[in-house]
This record gives sequence, C-alpha cells and structure tokens, in this order.
Amino acid sequence: MPSSTAATDAATDAGACPAPDTPAWSGLPDAWSALQAAERSALAERRRQVLGEASAQDPQADPLALPRVGLALSGGGIRSATFALGLMRAMAQDRPGASDATAPDATPGGLLGRLDYLSTVSGGGYIGAMYGRLVATYGQQRARQLMAASHSPVLGWLRRNGRYLTPGGSRDIGMAIVTYLRAWLAIHAEFMFACIALGLVVVLPHLWQHSLQVLDPHAWAPWHTAWWALSLGMWTALAPGLIAGYWAARDGPDPTTTATRLGWRDLVFVLGIAYGAFSLLRSLYVNGVLDPVRHSLTWPGAGALALGSVVIGQVATMGWLAMDKTPHALKVARMRNILTRMLRWVMVATLALLGIGALDRLSWWILEELQTGNQWLWRGVGVGSVLIVVLRALVQPLQKIASETNMRTREWLPRLLDIGSLFGVLVLVMAWMVLLQWFVFAPETFAALRNVPAWMRASLLLAALLAWILLSAGNIQMANTSSLHSFYRARLTRAYLAVGNLARNLADENGVRADVTRVVRGDDTSLQHYRPETRGGPIHLVNTCLNQTRDDKSGLFNADRKGTAVTASWRGFEIGPREFVALQDGHDAGTLGRWVAVS
Repeated sequence: MPSSTAATDAATDAGACPAPDTPAWSGLPDAWSALQAAERSALAERRRQVLGEASAQDPQADPLALPRVGLALSGGGIRSATFALGLMRAMAQDRPGASDATAPDATPGGLLGRLDYLSTVSGGGYIGAMYGRLVATYGQQRARQLMAASHSPVLGWLRRNGRYLTPGGSRDIGMAIVTYLRAWLAIHAEFMFACIALGLVVVLPHLWQHSLQVLDPHAWAPWHTAWWALSLGMWTALAPGLIAGYWAARDGPDPTTTATRLGWRDLVFVLGIAYGAFSLLRSLYVNGVLDPVRHSLTWPGAGALALGSVVIGQVATMGWLAMDKTPHALKVARMRNILTRMLRWVMVATLALLGIGALDRLSWWILEELQTGNQWLWRGVGVGSVLIVVLRALVQPLQKIASETNMRTREWLPRLLDIGSLFGVLVLVMAWMVLLQWFVFAPETFAALRNVPAWMRASLLLAALLAWILLSAGNIQMANTSSLHSFYRARLTRAYLAVGNLARNLADENGVRADVTRVVRGDDTSLQHYRPETRGGPIHLVNTCLNQTRDDKSGLFNADRKGTAVTASWRGFEIGPREFVALQDGHDAGTLGRWVAVS
C-alpha cells in the first residue's frame, strides 16, 4: 500500500484513462479466422512503421516477408521481472555492426523492433506491460532509447520502485493490518447475511407452529425437528419410484424394435404394490392419524408413500416406453440416464434437508444450554473461537510447509487443512444460527422486543436481509476488493505501468509527480485502449488461467487439469486452444493493470 493513505490503493481503476490517439474499434466476430486476419494486418502496418526505413535503404528487403518473431517472458514475481528487464534492455542496445545495413538487426528498432509478439505471464508481465505502455505513449524508437540508456529516468524509476510491491516499514505494515481488518469485516458482513438467509429457512417450521399451533406437539416430539420428517417424506415419496422405474426400463431381445410390450408380470407387480399402499392408508385412516401435517410422519405413513411412489414410478416408466417410438435400446438408455440423474438430485435434496435439520436441532440445543448457564459450554465456545483464529492464521504457513515437505506429508496435510477450514465454517454458521434463534424466540432479548412476537422479529431480519441485498447487489467487485488483489494491483500499476503515463512525464529527467505513492490519472489504461502495435511495438498477449474445476460442457469434475489458459489482448480473449471471444465496443474488460495482476 502507499505510504500516504489507504485510499490510494483502492483507487486502481480511477487512474485509468484511454491511450492517446486511440483509433476507433468496432469489434471482431468471435472467430479465429477474424483474429488471425486482424493480427496479420496489424503486424504488416507495424513492420511498415518500424522496418520501413531499412527497406528504403535496400529495396530488395521486404519487411513483410521476414518471419514472425515473438518473445515470451515467464513468471516468478519481482525476480522474473528483473530478469526480463535485463533481457529486454540487452535487446534494446545498439549491437556492434548495427550501422551496417546487412547486419541482421540493422533496423531503426534494433532487436526490439523485430518483435511481433510479446507473450507474458506474472512477473514477466510487469516488464512486458511496462514496455508496451512506453511504446503506446512515446512510440517504439523513443521507448527503445529509454530502455537502452543506463541513466534514463524510466530505469531510475524502476530501480527506486521495483520492490514497491513488497510492503516494508511500520507504515506499510500498518496499512497491511487495516487492509486485513477491512477485508475481514466485509467478508463477515456478507457471511452474516448469508447465515441470516439460511437461518430464516431453518426456523420456518418453528415460526409456523409458534404462530398457528397447527402441529400436535406430542406427535412431533420424537422427530426433534420437522426437517428430518420432511427429508424422510421427500425421499420415500420420490426415490422408490425412481428406483422402480429404473428396473422397469429393461433391455429387450431386439434393440432395434420401436414397440414395447407390457408383460403380465409387471401388471401383477403394480397391482400388488398398489394394494399394499391402499391397506396402509386405510389403517392410518382407521386409527385417525392419516394427516401427516397434524400427526407427523409415522412409519406406516412413510411406507404408504414409498409403495405409492413405486406404483407411480413403474406405471410412468412403462407408459413412457410404450409411447416413445424410438428404438427400444435407445429409449431405455435415455430413460435410465434421466432416472439416475433425478435420483441423484433427490439424494442431494434429502441430505440438504437432513443438514438443515441438524443445524436446527444443534443450534436449539446449544441455545438451551447457554440459557441454563452451563459453564463448560461457555468455556468450549471460548477455546473453540481461539482455535479457529489460530487455525485461520496458520493456513498459509502450513500450506507452504506442505509444499516443501515429502510426498507423504503433502498428501495428508492439505486434507487436514481442508477439514479444519470446513469445521471452522461450520462453527461460524452454528454461532449465527444460535444467535438468530435467540433473537427470534428468546423471551428476554432486548427491552424493545420483549412483547414482539416471533414472526415479527423474523420479519425484521428478513427486511434487513432484503435491504442489504438491494443496496449491495451492484457491488460485484466486493470479492476482489476484500482481498489483497486491489493492494497488489495498485502497487503494480504505479511501480511499472505508470512509466507510460504522460501526466508523470517520466521520460524527462525533470519529470513531475514522481511520487510512486500518489495516484495519478493515466497510471493505468483500459485493456481496450492498450494497443502498442499501433505505435510500432509488439502485440502484447497477457496470459492467465481460468479456474475450471468442473467441465463447462459436461459439468463433470476435472480430476486432472483444473484450469484453462486465457490470453487477453485488446482484441479479445483466447480461451483454451479453440475458442476466441472478441472484445466489443462498450464492453468493460477492465484495465491493463488488472489483467497483469491477475496474470
């Protein structure tokens, strides 16, 4: 962070402005051929600018006939940026014999002038973007001179501020502390409202009973929470039918036939199951406990639901197979696939309801224990809170240790960290659940709420949740601004990309506003206006990785590669080896500094 104010690190995009003399752009179609044609045209114009003088001295030399040349700068933070700077400075030097028109680099742009592409990632992007901004602002010739001269003000700026990314000193440490504190408060505010939304769902059965007294307390007492009865009821009403339907979709002797005949065994099976369901329902009616809402879900009632589900699933599957006129083998395969997917969703929903019930039961039990004044629970809460804070502070050091230790340790330590993190999240969720149950149902909370009914207290929480969603829905950058991304991007922009800011005038030894801690308009530029090739520089390709733990087409978990390469330029984004998404006029693709920081 800057040494002046914390606000300067947050103002990352505010200092961005279009590059001077940026030509209009109407966009490309989302096609590789369009991108390749646009780059061929841009490279031809770039070579005419930089290599035109050489071809004028030798009419036989056609700059467009020269092979394309690219430079790739790898990542590694400040160390790789330092190496890349030395490499590009060496390429910017006038080599012996360069005055000879027959020399391989006898061009006005030297070796740097021969670069058609500049591909960078991470630390290499610091220097690549710095050079690209120099070219876009001052042109290729002046940028090469600034890179080559040992005492140029640009190199002086980099020497002084190249390590600005690394905080140092008490003031920077203080800025880092308040950044963490600010992020912690923002994250937990979002987490609190997420828990309020979950908690309002959890307490819905309690609110319903508290307000209307519909349920029979004695009948529902064995369930402890209505969510567990609901989970069993949903599973018995859906899962048996899906299972029975799967086994009803059987392969036939002729896979090509389109007709599906219903066997007498299937009919007898359906009639027998239907009779069993009817018998159970009749016994429930005779005993006066047929209403599952009033008298809860009994085991005979669950059995009747399961048998009825089997009948419906069997009949629906057989009817669908009979009406479908596609080949028998194909429709059986499709039906089995659909039924398996549906059964999976039923199991997921059932487990979710069981989990909600567990949150309800456990949070209610903890609230009762706390209200009775059990000291062991209070001590456990205190110790647990300390352990969570310590674990959260040790996550990154432990991950680093795991990456440096032997293979066996690498296998179990990340798993332990994951388990510990999940446990910490569960404890935080449980804490908010207990607090919400106390606020809604406890007789003695606040004096102003003493005579307020539970449904009205819950309505107050719902109103606060809706107000938060309404007011913060447009803050889509919260995830990035609550992390160290903005801190890193702001310093990266001012330390490296600001050399191309005309307002700083760093190309002049008497440049003004040379304080790296100040935010100056033009330190950054939008990606759409970053076009160094129009001033004789290379086409800059900023590389990064798109996290993809699940395949975007099948939705399956990626067990091997969990990312897709993304290459960004002002023309658009190359995603993987086949896809190109063009950047259209008016699209907000962010700034160059943002993409270099992400890279």
